[in-house]
Parts: sequence; structure tokens; C-alpha cells
Amino acid sequence: MVVLKHFYPIATLALLLALPIEAQEQREPLVFYTWEDFIDPSLIEAWEEQSGTPVKVIFYDDEGLRNLVLSRSDQAAKIDVAIVDNATMHVLQEAGHLSEIPSARYEQFWPDACTGFGRPYLWGVYGLVYRQDKMQSNISSWRDILNPKSYLKGHIGMLGQADELMTTALAGMGYPIDSTDEMYLRQAFSLLKLQSEYVTTYDYIYSFILSDPENNDLW
Repeated sequence: MVVLKHFYPIATLALLLALPIEAQEQREPLVFYTWEDFIDPSLIEAWEEQSGTPVKVIFYDDEGLRNLVLSRSDQAAKIDVAIVDNATMHVLQEAGHLSEIPSARYEQFWPDACTGFGRPYLWGVYGLVYRQDKMQSNISSWRDILNPKSYLKGHIGMLGQADELMTTALAGMGYPIDSTDEMYLRQAFSLLKLQSEYVTTYDYIYSFILSDPENNDLW
């Protein structure tokens, strides 16, 4: 998570406290740019109740499009807080688009990744989800969808961002998911290329389903 440079949370809070209730109710919303279905609505409600500042959530479902929006000053100026990966955060930081987050306000997880311009928002594991009623065989590892059986052709959905695809392929081959070994990366790319004929979509799955709720191809 990063804070775009035109938004100053400490100064804004001080100003908010100095305003009468009527003025607070007319405050411009904090614009939050994030993945669809990625934040608990109760967090937004808690923020609005505690700060008195309304939140306007804008969704994206493609990292490339998100980065294009954030790199354009006319569009980025309309966004206050955004969810990005650490690589994008460094690019935005070097371009001078981010406000530094005071050290007292963020945990010291992966300081080299987030520095002082971002806050880690996600850590854990990748997982896969499938419809048990459609399976003719047991799905127990990434290898089962990277080297799929013929009946799964046209019924697999993959997250289409390069880092997520490579992470999945490296894990499926038993390699470190953060490997920079050229041989491993080439093997992962070849595996993904072979798998592609079985994949029905590389779109963000939530958006894919919303775009056509009656589509029954994704298992």
C-alpha cells in the first residue's frame, strides 16, 4: 500500500479536527485504488467513523493498466492511496509520486521491500480453488493444473500477471518462487507456454465471473 504524494494524512487529520461538523461532512473523499473484492467493507466503515472522511473506492483488475494510471500525473492526482506491488512502489518512489509514511506508522516487515514509502499489506501463501463436482481426478498440487489432464482443457483460469504466473510455475517445479536463476526461469516459461492451450482466461478471476455470471467454463 502506498500514499500518493498529493495526500498528506497528518495535515489532513489536523485540519479535520479544526473544522466544524458541517464542514467535515462536506469533505472530499479519500480515493482508494485497489483490486476488486480486496478489502473488508468494515475497514472502510471504521475509517470513515474514526476520521470523519468518506472513502471512494476505485477498482482495477490489471496491474499493467493500474501502473499506467499511476504513472500519468493527471490521473494519479485523483488517487490518494493505492495497492501496488513493491516493484511498482520503487518506480513511483523514484519518480517522486509518493509521500513518505512516518516510521511510527508502519511495521518493520521487509524494510528493504517497502522502505519508508509503502506498507506491507499481504503475506502468506498462494492457493488454488476448484469445483469438486467437475473433477475427474484429485487436484493436490500446482503440477495438476500446470500439466493438466485432457478433460481440463478450456476450464482453467490463471492470474495473468507475470510475477504470479512465474511464482506458480516455479513452485510447481519445486524451485524457489523468488529464484532469479535463468535456467529455472526458462523452464518455467516453457511450462506455462505448454499449459496455455488449456487455459480459458488469464483475467482477474473475480472480474471474469462478474462479466458473465452464466459462463460455466471456469472450473
